[in-house]
Amino acid sequence: MNQINWRKSLNEESNKQDPNNKDRKDSAMHEKKVIGLALLALVGLCSIAFFNQLGTLGLMDKTEGLFAEIPRQMLVTGDWITPRWNTKTFFDYPVWGYWMVGLSYRIFGVTAWAARLPAALAASTTVLAVFGTVLQLSPNAEGIKKRVSRALLAGTILTLSPGWIGWGRASVTDMFLSSSISLALLGFLLVLKAGDSIRQRRIGHTFIALFSGIAVLAKGPVGVLLPGLTIILFLLLKRRLVNQVRTTPWLPMVALFSGIVLPWYAMATQANGLDFLSKFIGFSNF
Repeated sequence: MNQINWRKSLNEESNKQDPNNKDRKDSAMHEKKVIGLALLALVGLCSIAFFNQLGTLGLMDKTEGLFAEIPRQMLVTGDWITPRWNTKTFFDYPVWGYWMVGLSYRIFGVTAWAARLPAALAASTTVLAVFGTVLQLSPNAEGIKKRVSRALLAGTILTLSPGWIGWGRASVTDMFLSSSISLALLGFLLVLKAGDSIRQRRIGHTFIALFSGIAVLAKGPVGVLLPGLTIILFLLLKRRLVNQVRTTPWLPMVALFSGIVLPWYAMATQANGLDFLSKFIGFSNF
């Protein structure tokens, strides 16, 4: 009890010596409360848009059935390297979507809900990332309510986009590709607006490499070509390409990207040889 009273007296004395100390604490608490309420509202909206009655309808068509069945066969056979559909190898797509659905099956059981859950999570994660990025890049001079309102509006627009809702409720690879590319481009935006913030720049570069790698595992080379060409075209138009190339930490980014992408491609090639190379790389992606 004496220790509690001592700490209380110390805090009161500190506030008397620095009248602004309590104001700063109150302001920080207010900011956290406003951001927390906005996040809560956005999570609630995502739960309605992506998770409400997610497993009520059965699998809708051949494509959704394919992306639900291949992970089930991976789970049954224990072979997480070679995709198979009706016991035959199927190399039209890489494995990221199969792995996510297979992991969901392992945790929740083989159901339509579990098959669609990873796409819904990917859609929701991207929505929250948009909110966080817009909030981070908003001018500090603006009031917290204005900054949060702008970020909430951005997240809400994405959440309510018909295409985002549709792919966020389907067990297909499109949401994994779209969300990964979106997160990579958000990383580029963080780099572009980093200024003197080394931490923000590092986070941005990590996002670019990490999610470009996941996009390639989700859909193939298009996963790095789309964000890469978008970034290059933007920098050319802004006449900032040369400077950006000079300041980019290529070695760690390439190492992270390669560490994500190469292991599966190498193991799939080792397990299936020319059959994989000719069907996946030679036919499906070129």
